Amino acid sequence: MQCNICQQIYKHRSGGKQGGTGTLMRHIAEDHKRELNIAQGGGDVGGPTQTRMDPATGHVAKKYNKLRDREEIAKMVVVGCLPFSFPSSDAFIRYIQAIYNPMFNGIPRTTCRSDIFRLHSQYCFYLSTLLKNIQCRLSLTSDLGRAVNKNDYLTVTCHWMDSNFVMQKRILAFLYDEDRKHTGQFIADSIVKIAGYYGIENKILCIAFDNASNNKTAITKIKSTLSPPLPEIFHIKCACPYI
Repeated sequence: MQCNICQQIYKHRSGGKQGGTGTLMRHIAEDHKRELNIAQGGGDVGGPTQTRMDPATGHVAKKYNKLRDREEIAKMVVVGCLPFSFPSSDAFIRYIQAIYNPMFNGIPRTTCRSDIFRLHSQYCFYLSTLLKNIQCRLSLTSDLGRAVNKNDYLTVTCHWMDSNFVMQKRILAFLYDEDRKHTGQFIADSIVKIAGYYGIENKILCIAFDNASNNKTAITKIKSTLSPPLPEIFHIKCACPYI
């Protein structure tokens, strides 16, 4: 057996009184208290409780936080379109152990999944609060598309100009079209529901759609529900499909 921290070699026999990893675990507990405590989510034993600076490089070493570690890994999985099982893969565990934390044992896929959904709920609440307090009109754009897994999804994006006249955009929803009918009723119901969730029913100035028949049907239904301030410009026809 070999200690991942100091590379010390320990003898190991299978079975009998000489088996097990007791010697290695005692070595870690006695000689590597700091690393063990950090790996278990504690503070930096024997060091400052805040941040430390390496005098040679000037880099600030932050205190390890296990919850933040899980959050950042969850974000990496989402942004990189990685599987939930990635943080528990042998290659990822080996990389983290070799470079950052010799005691890292990975994050189970169920934990990664729950972290992602928790972060999603928190971000939706933040975005809802942001949009409710914006003192300007918003525009939406939406389209249906088919993913590589052959499922159909509806994406709704919101655009607005902030106080510095800088265009801002956020994805409001990414919905699964289970029936795969692409109906105007489905599009209209989805957008009205999303607008209600974020509390922006009375702030929508226009929606950018292409000129497909289901989008025309959706616009008619959305108009009757939301009553936009300028119905004559509510449907901004996207020119991209025709260029």
